Amino acid sequence: MKKKIVLIDMDGVICDYTQRMLDLAVERFNLPQYKAGEVLDFYTEKIFPEEVQTQVEELSLERDFFLSLKPLPESIEAVKEILDDPRFDVWICSSPKKKGEWCHSEKFLWLRKYFGQKFAEKLVLTRDKTLVYGDYLIDDKVSILGVNKNPSWEQIVFNQPYNQAFQGKKRMDWKNWKNVLV
Repeated sequence: MKKKIVLIDMDGVICDYTQRMLDLAVERFNLPQYKAGEVLDFYTEKIFPEEVQTQVEELSLERDFFLSLKPLPESIEAVKEILDDPRFDVWICSSPKKKGEWCHSEKFLWLRKYFGQKFAEKLVLTRDKTLVYGDYLIDDKVSILGVNKNPSWEQIVFNQPYNQAFQGKKRMDWKNWKNVLV
């Protein structure tokens, strides 16, 4: 039996990128405190006034930002279950920041911390996920565009408050993955 290749995004899927951005915005700029569930835009900084959005977005370029991300609830356990499932070959497929020198290495180190060296070596960092081969891509961003207009994978939208209005693709969270990945 041929294993299905499952590509899993990091930020917003297994890592809580949004809450870290919100917490740092309060800490650094004394902005109002929000919870991740209140963010209704993929771009977290857009919850704040326009004049501080660039500064808030640049927080993710700082050293230790990606290393400091907490796992989303149930993500570690669920990914480990998928890794143990003989039907799947699991890879992490994440987009690094366009600028900033820490993102690449910290994503690798984060994976190594939570999953070990062997799985961390299955990290694919790309600005264009359409070029990566797989059967499924689990991602919280609803529109994955790139050079390849017909990627090999079927996207499964990972449920987040900011993507609830989107329809037309399979959806999942870490509680129902067994019903979605087939």
